[in-house]
Amino acid sequence: MWIDILVLGHLVQRPAHGYEIKQRVARSIGSAQPLNNNVLYPALRRLEEMGAVESELQPQAASPPRRVYRLTGRGVELLRGMVEDLPADSALDEGEFNVRLAYFELIEPAARLQILRTRAAASRALLDHLRRSLEDTRQEGRHPYAGRLLEFLISRQEADVRFAEDLAREEAGPEQPS
Repeated sequence: MWIDILVLGHLVQRPAHGYEIKQRVARSIGSAQPLNNNVLYPALRRLEEMGAVESELQPQAASPPRRVYRLTGRGVELLRGMVEDLPADSALDEGEFNVRLAYFELIEPAARLQILRTRAAASRALLDHLRRSLEDTRQEGRHPYAGRLLEFLISRQEADVRFAEDLAREEAGPEQPS
């Protein structure tokens, strides 16, 4: 779903043709790898069928016309709904979380806080699992590189927990606990 969020999110700025959308997505926070045509154009067709985007062919001098996509009012509603909806089983998915975070300004503070709390809880659960795995690995006394990897993953997960909890505290404000 994060691809749809990215595509719609980039069309909030202004209408664009497919290649321009690909370029914007490639520069955005939610894109760990380039968006290829086999993903982009089916997404655009699906979003157009849903009424989230409209397209029109625009003529160009000395080149074939290009299809330009623009976000509709329905698209804005769908985008907000997609950003607000982070299922618990997707909370640790970097793409799913990061793309929502990038568009937090589109949703209400209560929805932002819920997403941050969901991410923090999932991150804490993973952190606990990693710590137990490290202890088991140390007790076995084998696989020294597995231990090093687990230590690295633990430090990264600790940073993720701090990040989500800090943002949740900021979002909650002084009157609410995060």
